[in-house]
Amino acid sequence: MDASSPDDVDIAVLAEDQENINQFSCLNQRLQELKADCDSSAEEIQRLKDAEEEVLICVDSDSVMLAFGDCFIPSTDNAAMEYIAVRRAAEDEKTRNYAEEISSIQTQMNVLKSKLYGKFGKVINLDP
Repeated sequence: MDASSPDDVDIAVLAEDQENINQFSCLNQRLQELKADCDSSAEEIQRLKDAEEEVLICVDSDSVMLAFGDCFIPSTDNAAMEYIAVRRAAEDEKTRNYAEEISSIQTQMNVLKSKLYGKFGKVINLDP
């Protein structure tokens, strides 16, 4: 009685297959980095929204202080709102760029997954 199953069959790994596996691994690593960057950007956007709300509820327009590192600089509420708007626009742009790159990487990974699963079947695991 033969105890081997179709999954136990040795499959030759060609140089092209190894390149595809390595490329998938690199793409997966970059995807994880981008997701972390995207999360950080979302947190920064939330902090900017909170700062905007704080400026809006500030009673005295001259009591607004902008933080730069460990320093606080006095500012008017209009200047603070402009600063927040510029920072928020920059973060929104970064988030859009991250989303575009994530989409592109996921497309590339899906192509590689189909190639590798087509050849190796259940022998290879490409899910994170």
